[in-house]
Amino acid sequence: MLIYTTQFVFLEQLKVRTNAQKTRMGYNGYSNIFRSLEFLASNLFFKSLDKSEQLQYSPDSRGYDGSCQGIILNELYYSIIF
Repeated sequence: MLIYTTQFVFLEQLKVRTNAQKTRMGYNGYSNIFRSLEFLASNLFFKSLDKSEQLQYSPDSRGYDGSCQGIILNELYYSIIF
């Protein structure tokens, strides 16, 4: 589940950083394109990692141990019938 949310955190950071670079004319000319992509690639990984660590604090504070305990549907079905 944490991997699933980390993907969206990564995509959000990509959108925010790309938008910031566009507003600062970061993609104007070939040298600026490569410099902006370099900066984006190096910074994006670390910022996404920091955000995903911050997201992990919430389940940890609630005692989440990594296991998903769900309702067994057969038992639920039989308990509704009887």
